[in-house]
Amino acid sequence: MIAWIGLRGAVPIILATWPRTQGVAHSEEIFDIVFFVVVTSVALQGATLPYVARLLDVVESDGPSLAAPRVVRIAVGQRVDGRMLADVGLPPGALVTLLSRGDAVLVPQGSTTFATGDVAHVLTADVEGTERVLGGTAS
Repeated sequence: MIAWIGLRGAVPIILATWPRTQGVAHSEEIFDIVFFVVVTSVALQGATLPYVARLLDVVESDGPSLAAPRVVRIAVGQRVDGRMLADVGLPPGALVTLLSRGDAVLVPQGSTTFATGDVAHVLTADVEGTERVLGGTAS
């Protein structure tokens, strides 16, 4: 799989710029050809990557499909007012990355206590579950 994906792209293009800096004849054509070959190669390999992964059996096809996590802002409600982050029971995989409180921005830890009006920046795939736990709404 690694041999199919490879490390391509930047090195040949950078090497193709060297003749241009040295004033070699036809250096623009050399650069254009290298650039076209690299872009075409990457596009073809990228398009065939799922097929090659299945062919080499490096894809877990029976596993659960996971939603991509996203960062959401949640206005914290009264439900968690005065409770520590470690005690609120966020959904699995949810991570509070920042907590805005008035003009202050806090990096929360397990002992950080929520207050009504805080805005939690949460990395989560379960936005609804996170809203439910924190008692607020996402923005």
